[in-house]
Amino acid sequence: MVATGYGAVALDGSAADIEPVGAAAAAGSTGLAADAGHVHAGFSLLAGTSLAGYPLVNGTGTILSWTAPDDGQLHRVSVAGSLNVNSAETGGLVQLVAVDPAGGTSYSEVAPAGAAAGSHVVATPIVIVGPGTVVAVKQESALTAGAATLWAELWGL
Repeated sequence: MVATGYGAVALDGSAADIEPVGAAAAAGSTGLAADAGHVHAGFSLLAGTSLAGYPLVNGTGTILSWTAPDDGQLHRVSVAGSLNVNSAETGGLVQLVAVDPAGGTSYSEVAPAGAAAGSHVVATPIVIVGPGTVVAVKQESALTAGAATLWAELWGL
């Protein structure tokens, strides 16, 4: 590894330098044996709204969803996006709904009910979910007055 001086690290090897789990590096080799843990380069886009966005409705329902791989590992998920409120809302709560590793349901607010007119940044904390569980961005309360469009993406690993 080489430090770049900008808070990033550049890897100075190739995939051929990585040995299988449990393998010993050959004498004189600069490669390292892989361990049972794994390294993630960063979050990946899991799901997103279309370019037109999702107009909030006078109802409820799932906007985005993703199912974590059933791989025996923990997974991390977050939502990022924008809410454009054309006229002040009554209702319109949007939440990230996930199942934690113990099997309990967790809720993180994505967009508040009753948002004022204007643009609002959408972001949730990173939540930890168990393998094989569903994560969803849901409109949890009907938008009974006003108009708003949500652009959102589920990011995770």
